[in-house]
Amino acid sequence: MSNSSASSPFDNLPFGERRREGRASLAASGMLIVSGDERACRIRNLSPHGLRADGPTLPRPGQRVLIEIPGLSRVPAVAIWQIDGGCGLRFEDRQDVGPALVGTAPSAR
Repeated sequence: MSNSSASSPFDNLPFGERRREGRASLAASGMLIVSGDERACRIRNLSPHGLRADGPTLPRPGQRVLIEIPGLSRVPAVAIWQIDGGCGLRFEDRQDVGPALVGTAPSAR
C-alpha cells in the first residue's frame, strides 16, 4: 500500500481518531473526475473523511480528484493509496455524508 505526502487537515489526527466516527459499507455508483477525465467507479466504505473507490482506472496516490456520488455534490479529494483495483480517497474537508447514506447500514468495522 502506498502513502501520499499530500497534506490534509486530518493528517494531525491519530489514525484511530479518524476511524472513530465509523464507516458505512455500501455499494454505490460514483464518478471520479481526474485531470478533467470522468471515470465511473464503485464507492465503498464511506466516512466523513473519505471513501474507497473501486474501478478499472483509478488515481495514483497523491493525485487530486473530484468525486461525485448520489447525495453529495462534487467533493475534492486526494488519493492516499491504491491496491488491487481499489483506492482510498481522503476528502479535503470533512463531509456530511448523511444524505449519501440513506438506506444503508453502518459497517461493523
